[in-house]
Amino acid sequence: MTRATDVSLLPFPRDDETFVRRAERLLDTLDGGAMASPGRLQALLRHYYPAAIVRPRDGLGAVDGSTRAWYVYRDGGLTPQAVSDEAADDTHASWGRGRAAAP
Repeated sequence: MTRATDVSLLPFPRDDETFVRRAERLLDTLDGGAMASPGRLQALLRHYYPAAIVRPRDGLGAVDGSTRAWYVYRDGGLTPQAVSDEAADDTHASWGRGRAAAP
């Protein structure tokens, strides 16, 4: 789909079709220059997904450097919020312990 804003969305998770379609529709409502910004799309998405985050991709992230793209995270990042803080703390702590030697 071609938009006046010439922005491609890079949604996470990609397999949540409802989330992807909603983000695309909301971006379409922002067409028109100054109205289209990552912050504005994020504000609209947060009505449906309170932890949503939208960040612009750095130009270096594009193969040809010309395509504008925004990363759109439904859960605030690549790690779903379903992971408890305790589980995340255990994972990070294990990184510092190193791997156990094989018996």
